[in-house]
Amino acid sequence: MKLYRVMNTFPGEENGRHEYDIHVKETSKGTKYSLVRSMAGHWSDNVKGEKCVSILDTGDEMILSKNVTNMLDYALGAELFILMSFINKQGLHNCYFMGTIEEVIEIVSI
Repeated sequence: MKLYRVMNTFPGEENGRHEYDIHVKETSKGTKYSLVRSMAGHWSDNVKGEKCVSILDTGDEMILSKNVTNMLDYALGAELFILMSFINKQGLHNCYFMGTIEEVIEIVSI
């Protein structure tokens, strides 16, 4: 298993920077990436070291942890974004995950 530390700043938050640990583990089903709140002092004691979200990359698909449902609260959405950004920066072999938005066109506004 490999362990990484990432820092993220959520705009408009009092404490600003948040520290997370990312665990990367090779399993028989694929590579599992887990975003975990660090033990840093800015986290409340009841959430220190808590797993936020995980993704299993099987090579054919990415399976999200069970706490990711069809309705995300903003905090979980942000944490999922952090983990997906980390995976992208690791140079995944999956070319579908490396795209950029080239153009945005508003079709209609109601």
